[in-house]
Formats: sequence, C-alpha cells, structure tokens
Amino acid sequence: MLNGQGDDRADPERPLPPVWRAPGMRPLLGSAALGFAGLSLLLPVSPLWALHGGADELGAGLVNTVLMLFTVVAQLLVGRLLRRLGWAGTLALGSCLLGLPSLGHLLTDGVGAVAALAAVRGLGFGILTVCG
Repeated sequence: MLNGQGDDRADPERPLPPVWRAPGMRPLLGSAALGFAGLSLLLPVSPLWALHGGADELGAGLVNTVLMLFTVVAQLLVGRLLRRLGWAGTLALGSCLLGLPSLGHLLTDGVGAVAALAAVRGLGFGILTVCG
C-alpha cells in the first residue's frame, strides 16, 4: 500500500516505470555482461587447453560437461546463499568463483586440473546466471 491508497501496480491507467531506472540495475547488468563475457572467452579455450595437456577428445568434452553440471548445481543452491550472504555478497562470490580459477590455467594443463577449474567456474557461472 502506498499512502493508504492501495498498490500503484493495480492501477491500469498508470504505467510502471522502466526497470532500467531501478536503483542498481545498470551496474547489475554491467557486471552480469562482464561475467558472461569472461565465461565466453574460456568456454572454447579450456577444452583446447586440456587437449594441449594430452587429453583425448573425451577429456576435452568432459571439461565443458563438468562446467555445465556445476552450473546447474549452483543454480539450485543460490537461494540458500542469498539468505546467508544477500544479493551483493552472493553476486561477488559468483564473480570470484567464475574469474579467479582462470588463473589456475597458467599452472597446469592436465585434464583433471582443468576439469576441476571448470567445476569451480561452473559454480560461479550458476550463481551469476541466477543473480544477474
């Protein structure tokens, strides 16, 4: 209720303001866009890096399979994270989980390590897709 007159959304004569004007929406969309861009850069490169390390085609495919599996797992857990950390904390955690493990590719190209990095990045991507 606003001013005791009821909900403004119930008035069909008065249009809702654009969602772009909501506080924090532009930075949220910017951070989500940057996160998606960061994911898209390594999505094709991680399997190639595993191939470089001696993996076969199955191992290379495993890398993105693990990433997508952990993305779905994270999406199922975001509600709990939101209750504990809030929106800003959860989004920051997701961004860190998506970006920081990328540095691990500098250390190894073994298929197991690349898949483990993909799992952590998948958790971050899952959080980002729900929060963003």
